[in-house]
Amino acid sequence: MSSYGDPNAGWPGDAGGSRPAGSGSAGRGRAQVNSDGYGYQYDDDPARRGGQPSPSARRDEWPDNGGGYGRASGSASVGSASVPGAAGSAPVPGAAGRASVGRAGVPGSSGRAGVPGAPVSPAGRASVRPRGFEDGPGDDGRGPGGPRGPRDRGDAGGDGGRPKRSASDKAKKAKRTKILIASFAAFLIVFGVGAIGGTYYFDSVDELTPENFKSAQTTMIMAGDNKTQLAQLGSENRIMVPILTIPEKTRLAMIAGEDKDFFEHHGISYSGIMRAAWKTLTTDETQGGSTITQQYIKIATDQAQISYARKLREAVLARKLEDKYDKNTIMGFYLNTIDFGRGAVGVEKAANAYFGKSAKDLTFSQAAVLGSVIRDPYDDGGKLSIYDPEAHPDTAKGRWGYVLDNMKEKGWITAEERASAQFPEVIKYSTVTTSAEWGIKTAEGTNLGKATGNVVNYVYEELKAQGIEPKDLRTGGYKVYTTIDPVAQKELEQAARPDIKGSELYGRKIVTDPKKKQDLESAGVVIDHTSGAVIAYYGGLDGTAIDLAGVNTQGGALVGGHPPGSSMKIYTLAAALDAGASLQSRWKAMPFTTDDKIKVGNAGSPNTSCKDYCTLEYSFMKSYNVPFYWVARQIGPGKVVKMASQAGVRYMWNNDNIESLSAKGVQNDTARTPFDRQVGFGQYGITVLDHATGVATLANGGVYNKPYFVTKVEKKDPVTGKYEIVKGVGHKADPKQAIKRQVANDVTYAMEKVFGDHTGWSGAQDGRHVAAKTGTWEGATLGKDGKPVPSDKNAHAWVVGFTKQFSVAVWTGNASGSYPVIDPKTGSTITSGSTPYRIWSEFIKDYSDAKKMPKEKLAEKSGIGDDEVGFANGVSPSPVMPTDPGQGGNCIPLVTCPTETTGPGNGGGNQSKSPTPSPSTSKSKFP
Repeated sequence: MSSYGDPNAGWPGDAGGSRPAGSGSAGRGRAQVNSDGYGYQYDDDPARRGGQPSPSARRDEWPDNGGGYGRASGSASVGSASVPGAAGSAPVPGAAGRASVGRAGVPGSSGRAGVPGAPVSPAGRASVRPRGFEDGPGDDGRGPGGPRGPRDRGDAGGDGGRPKRSASDKAKKAKRTKILIASFAAFLIVFGVGAIGGTYYFDSVDELTPENFKSAQTTMIMAGDNKTQLAQLGSENRIMVPILTIPEKTRLAMIAGEDKDFFEHHGISYSGIMRAAWKTLTTDETQGGSTITQQYIKIATDQAQISYARKLREAVLARKLEDKYDKNTIMGFYLNTIDFGRGAVGVEKAANAYFGKSAKDLTFSQAAVLGSVIRDPYDDGGKLSIYDPEAHPDTAKGRWGYVLDNMKEKGWITAEERASAQFPEVIKYSTVTTSAEWGIKTAEGTNLGKATGNVVNYVYEELKAQGIEPKDLRTGGYKVYTTIDPVAQKELEQAARPDIKGSELYGRKIVTDPKKKQDLESAGVVIDHTSGAVIAYYGGLDGTAIDLAGVNTQGGALVGGHPPGSSMKIYTLAAALDAGASLQSRWKAMPFTTDDKIKVGNAGSPNTSCKDYCTLEYSFMKSYNVPFYWVARQIGPGKVVKMASQAGVRYMWNNDNIESLSAKGVQNDTARTPFDRQVGFGQYGITVLDHATGVATLANGGVYNKPYFVTKVEKKDPVTGKYEIVKGVGHKADPKQAIKRQVANDVTYAMEKVFGDHTGWSGAQDGRHVAAKTGTWEGATLGKDGKPVPSDKNAHAWVVGFTKQFSVAVWTGNASGSYPVIDPKTGSTITSGSTPYRIWSEFIKDYSDAKKMPKEKLAEKSGIGDDEVGFANGVSPSPVMPTDPGQGGNCIPLVTCPTETTGPGNGGGNQSKSPTPSPSTSKSKFP
């Protein structure tokens, strides 16, 4: 049998429309009706939880009660409704008889309907007290209503500050009251049997139980360490717990103020229902009459409208619920459903919101605080409850004492325990996460390592593909474990976030001038290339805005790519090797103008040292553009696109910024649309995630693993309270050999050469083996005519690469357009060696050191391909060879002049050993 509380996101309790006299328009306060010694409070204001005032207005007229109010007392059996009088009460003339089951009467001599002015009935009978007054021993104002405090705003005196009325008004009121009494009696007789009987026999409580009526529970998004929570999803801030996992005294403390006789009744207070109906019919005010069982029914059925028929139905359903479930189970329904203020629904979230702990760890003294705030979770302005110890310590302590007194009275705690109980301290509200959903947006300068709102978007996407819809994820109470390593995430954000002091972009300036818009941002993705697990992801602070690391939908179109520049050459090189070329094959490298009148040059290198006879390895290391344009032309741009796609690039944007790879598929090898030969050196935008995936495939010997974020999903067992694995959901490994191993190994070798060729890079990693490729793309300014003018300053800069353990892609650039942006640390335009390198390098070193990763070697060179492959277009010079290579002569450096290097990374600009004038066929080490 389930011990969970209700299922649905209804509002707790029977909200009351009562306010202290003289306080203006009706609000969230409750009218207190103390009946039968139960300590019930009858509160039916549906707006109470939301913190909004009741739409009903205060009456301008009030009954003349003489010296005080009388009490309506009596009892009725199931399905009956009686209004018996008490000695001294005012009878309704002409009415006689007693109510029986299914009937309602207004007794005459044998039972009289009491009206205001009647004497007080014996203890244990229901009473209707003046508003603003509470029952309780002594004069301390304590009782089921708790300390009056700020709620007792009326003037002193028995009328509670109500306005005086004339004798004529009193007479009219008295006459109307008699008419209403007679009408009410007739209404009960005609309608009562059908309402109660029909409800009992035809309404079912099955739909109100947790197994049939899903409650909204929050879902936790966890990091890969299985203990760090990254985000929370939900429509209601609730996590349900089995009631018996909470200590008994703790449970009892939370109901002692609401329904101390919970274990002694059968779910219904008939006198309370009659009083509520009477007040609803005779005044413009509303009042509840509910036990906690009835309060739960109201929440479960989501009935906010107060009506006589509703109260009858609620009462019968409460009785039927108690026929089917034991008291502890019903208590669980209630405590898992009620609102405790501070944005917390249900006892588990309440324990966290007030004391920073789980409900099972609460003391009964702490639980009594929660049992106090149930009465009014929020004040009339929707702020902290008048029983919240932080906001209103005096009224909170008074109500807390009342709860403990009730516990002592019922024998739930001893007199010694009551005397020694200390008023507990609650945690500061400012430290409490009150929202049902958090972790989607991160405020600037806060939550380092938690800017993972975009990760949540991938969680939604992956789980939807596996059968869990987003709406179910937000309400189903799941625990989703992700691949994110908290250490990696923090290190990446520390380096990349421009809002964090000490980051590599801190101090960057945002320019809003429409002609010079600049917003230097960064994005980074880290992947475990052995599995595809995304261990760190940063695409911005706001998961509802543009994800700078991934693909987005905006206005029905896909957006999100950044031109990769020379970092794209890893795929062009792989495509050339796959087509049969070798790293030593020769290519033209001098700038030229194409037949299409397109100028192709090498950024920063108007003349190459090897002229038109450069090896692919050297051209790749020096990042020449011309040879890679020729590769795309010779083998076809479609082959470059295909290689990138095989590696993991799923999206690519053409010159019109229209995503065309996923939309149209890979083009034919020789086709020049949607991507032309410039694809060879990175003109077309791709995402950071895709680039990181492609790099990871190369790092993994050509084996592609689809990047993923979700490892497993759990859901809480309603009986044990333990989270159980959701079968069939989570990551399923499916590695594929997408690129030949020999090709991947040779690209790795060439990337390691790039890393070593950059001055100081190797030293910064303390000798760790690292492969890298850089890339930049120039921006554009606006001319006087408003048209773009190409600039030699950069708008985008990348570094991608890997160690033996993980792959990293980092982009920095202008998130607001193509205008060049400035590095805040150098004051000059960004380059691949500035902003992205600092982030990339800092992350690799700090994360590797934090995880104590060994300095392992990368893959050995395979030597695949033919040095003299037919489609290579290098033009061999005809120099006069020196008789002694060491004594000068006419030779071409890096072509016919043999040179020796002192090794990569020596800082002297020396390059790899020059190939011989007569290339030979490379021999692969692999079959």
